[in-house]
Order: sequence, then C-alpha cells, then structure tokens
Amino acid sequence: VITADSVKPFETVENEACLHVDLPQEMTETCLDTVFSSYTFVPLETKEECLIGQITKIIKCPSCYCILDRDNANVFLFEEDGRFRCKLGNKGHAGNEHLDAWNIAYDSENRYMVMLDLTGRRLLSYDLEGKLQKVTPLYFLYTDMAYTSAGVLCLTGTSSNSFSDIVDLSQLVLADRNQKPLRIGFPVSEERRHLFSWESVLQQFEDEVCFRDLVSDTIWTVSGVELVPLLITSINGRESFTQEEKASITDAVFKERNAGIPYVISCFLTRNYIVMSIAVHHLGGRVMTLLVDRSKGQC
Repeated sequence: VITADSVKPFETVENEACLHVDLPQEMTETCLDTVFSSYTFVPLETKEECLIGQITKIIKCPSCYCILDRDNANVFLFEEDGRFRCKLGNKGHAGNEHLDAWNIAYDSENRYMVMLDLTGRRLLSYDLEGKLQKVTPLYFLYTDMAYTSAGVLCLTGTSSNSFSDIVDLSQLVLADRNQKPLRIGFPVSEERRHLFSWESVLQQFEDEVCFRDLVSDTIWTVSGVELVPLLITSINGRESFTQEEKASITDAVFKERNAGIPYVISCFLTRNYIVMSIAVHHLGGRVMTLLVDRSKGQC
C-alpha cells in the first residue's frame, strides 16, 4: 500500500518541456526507498478456504480488498488488515455458480462487487458480505469492465474461450447498465487486443474510470458518460502512429514501429499519479519508469 503523501520529492519536468534521458550501457536496479518514503504491507490470511494461486486484479472497496484469482476462478474479500472475510460464489454449473471468474468491478452505486463469468455469459453481483444479489445475462462479450454512476465501461478483447459468435472484438464500448452501447471506437490490432484481455487496463476510482488507448498512446478518463483525454504521450514530439495508420492498424505496422522507438508497455493509475513503464526493443525491453503527477501535470 502506497499513499499519496509517501512519494518522495523528485526532479520534475513541466508538461510542455521535453525530458532527454541518456540511457547507460548497463541498466542498474533502483530500490523503492529512493522513490517512496514509506509503504506498508497487508499480509493476506492464508488458510485452506482462501488459498490464492495468482493475483490477477485487486480492487480496494470500502472496508475491504477484493482479490481476483482468474486461474482458479476465485474471488476473495479480505478485511483491510488482511483477515479473510468471504469468498464470492463457487465454480459450477448451477444457477448461482460461475464457470469462470474472468474479471471483477465494483459497483459503488449499489455497493456490489460484480464478477464477469465470461464462459457462462453473465454478470453476478454480490454484496460485500458475499451474498449473491443479482445475475444478469451478457448481451455482448468483453473481457474488462468498470462502473461509473451513469453507466458501465466495457472493454472488449480476445478471450481464451475463443467464442465464434463474438460480434466485434476491436472496439471499446461505453454502455449503460442495460448494456446498451453508448460509444463505440478506438480500433486496435489483434496483438493489442490480446494485451487488452490480459492487462488490468481499466482503473476505477469512485466515480472515475481511466483506461489507455494503446494505439494512440492516450490515457482517457470517464466520469458518468463524459470521456476526455487525461494524458497524451509522444515520442520526440510526435505520436507513434499517423491518423491513417490508426484507422487501419495491423500487427506488421505496430511491430515495425515499436522495434525502433521507445513505447509504453504498461500503465497504472491512482488518484494522484500515473506510472508508465517505458521499453525499447533493441535495448532488451524495459528501460525506465515515468511517474507523472496528475494534479500538477509534471513528470
């Protein structure tokens, strides 16, 4: 757990300036204590009924943490001190069970934790005590989701389930609570869709949802149904792809362009900061991490 006041003062560059970094021949590790003044650990209780294989996603809810273990189709709730509270549902074919637990999102309006059962093609809503409250069928398939007070932000993506009747895998969809699409856009390549389905690309903070459009390297924020750009990244003053390339992006174009220029391989957002990992292919991958202060527009 890292809080806003635990970040150490660091060298900043105004948002209109350009930061030039000379990359050393050998990259050295940087310890966390050079960036943060403090951080705390929450040891999760370990017992037979709450064993976690791999943490896929963590959502901080009021008074608890929600942990998704996608590999084992489990969703657990833990108290803020790490004590086990409950498990959401069970895997099975019954009406109150799920076939997989592909993703989770917190519905703050109803105080529900919502589980995406992609194979079962439905959403299961639980209260924060683990009681099933509602089961909603899926009208179209997607692999990531987040709730605002006015609607649901759904991110489609290629899934390992390989359904043959997925209508449109190349679009980001903003839909209302009845899953009626409100906005469709942001085409991506097949390779980028695969990364969309495996990364936790939607970040939810109360009534704000942030996501990243990988092709245009833009971070967007959604509040209600309003969608505005939060941060646009560029390489040496220009975007990674032209408008023509964005409209008909292919894997070949994406790989060729990324082979020679720095690009963002992962992005995480909090209320106060944006953290981006930068990589260069010919230098062996990740080379640096950028920490952007959202309130001041500084890097």
